[in-house]
Amino acid sequence: MAIRVKCPNGHALKVPDNFAGRVGVCPVCKAKVPVPRSGPQTLSEEAIMDLIDTGEGRAGAREAGAAEPAVGVAAPREPMKSCDQCGRQIPALLHICPHCHTYIASLVDA
Repeated sequence: MAIRVKCPNGHALKVPDNFAGRVGVCPVCKAKVPVPRSGPQTLSEEAIMDLIDTGEGRAGAREAGAAEPAVGVAAPREPMKSCDQCGRQIPALLHICPHCHTYIASLVDA
């Protein structure tokens, strides 16, 4: 199985497992690329964005037992905030804008 890494310039690479823990060279830009010893233990930002883009995160919450609003009853509006980069309104609980993929943190989040 290959290890997926990105070089410092953003080129996506697949590296054989036997290179884990070593430093390689990006074949595109010749930058040094450290190869982690094992695959990621947590979700990467790309994986999080995939969940946000497809809506699976909310579907998973419903499956975990979150109650659906009753028919005819207005669901409470979730707090929103503006993205500093693109200006669009996003849920206040998000730290990555699903539109422009900018990381957003406020003093409250820190």
